Amino acid sequence: MKQNKKDDFLEIEDKKSSCCFLKSILTLSNLASFGSLATLLFLIFFQIYTLSIGFSNFAYISIIFNIFFIVIVLQKIKVLNFEILTKIVNPTLKFLMFLYILNAVLSLFLDDILYNFVISPLNIFGAYFIFLLLKRDSI
Repeated sequence: MKQNKKDDFLEIEDKKSSCCFLKSILTLSNLASFGSLATLLFLIFFQIYTLSIGFSNFAYISIIFNIFFIVIVLQKIKVLNFEILTKIVNPTLKFLMFLYILNAVLSLFLDDILYNFVISPLNIFGAYFIFLLLKRDSI
């Protein structure tokens, strides 16, 4: 009788290990890499949208900075390999994390619902993803 319970337990363990396809994909390292890239790309598309409706002309500057930050993130996840950028990757990511937190707090004080409920949480998630990216080597 004890053998059967032990065999049942082993079968359950085998099923648990074979059913977790998402667990192998959604590691913290992948989440940090692709989450930070997705956040930056969404912010670039949002800036393009604000340019198309004529809301802000400063969106050009934001797009240039976001493209630079995408290059820095790609350097950190080793998609790009520029020797010039290796020394400034971590300080730039810390600065980007600070900008995300500052932008999230300041977006809460705007009267626009889009900034309050979309951009501000997106900036908080972006700061979290950048934090994970900075701690990626120790994960």
